Amino acid sequence: MLNLWKLFKSSSAKSSAGGLGANGAHSAANPVPTFSKIALGCGACHQFVRSVHRDGIDRGAITSFGNNFAVETGVTPSAYELSSGLTAFERKVSSGRKEGTALYDGVVRLAESVSDFELAREHGRIGLMLIVTDGVDMHSQRFAEAPERAGRAFRNRLSSYSKPWIVLLFGVGRDVDRHSLGLLAQAGEMRLHMVDDMATFGAALNQLGTQIRVGMRTDCLAQDGWAVAVQRPFATMSVTPYDYVFLIDRSGSMQDAG
Repeated sequence: MLNLWKLFKSSSAKSSAGGLGANGAHSAANPVPTFSKIALGCGACHQFVRSVHRDGIDRGAITSFGNNFAVETGVTPSAYELSSGLTAFERKVSSGRKEGTALYDGVVRLAESVSDFELAREHGRIGLMLIVTDGVDMHSQRFAEAPERAGRAFRNRLSSYSKPWIVLLFGVGRDVDRHSLGLLAQAGEMRLHMVDDMATFGAALNQLGTQIRVGMRTDCLAQDGWAVAVQRPFATMSVTPYDYVFLIDRSGSMQDAG
């Protein structure tokens, strides 16, 4: 397994100088546009697809949770289908009815639902799960008010598969429940970040996914009792394919400003 974390540098420490007044507040001359949490989350997922996905090599899927778990876009090798699916999903959540948040149930259902990937994953394909939520669970039934128990059930289900998965949990919004997400992530062996960090992780994957090595090699040519060493340039390319799945919160609170 490639060590992605050597390349992934958290971007959570952001500069706060731009657009701020003397007292640290945004000045009236530089208003900050307000986006909903679902817009911020789907925007980050769009950027991830643009940065990472290579048609015919990588495969992605989109799932969601609100009152229950749902598959929005099934496993596809097409970046266009994934981008179209994200756009349609964001529009549906932004204008649809407000649902509850079954985060803990949804995470465990995700672990139970990746069999399509597992059946098709050849050796060398890296599996990624990217979970986007504001962290407020109000509707789970199986794991009500039990982030640690849900995390352990998630981890145990993933460990039953023959190939490992890298799991990233992204909080979105100023009111994200960091405490509950931290408990879930620790028990589930997930990496916890804010949604802005998804772009940094995508850049690291892009760097790892296609690597080109150039250099010079020496060939020995021999004929009729003489030999000569000839240097020739060479280039090799290695490709690491990704299987990834988004799990995005579609609850009513995701319609709120982020």
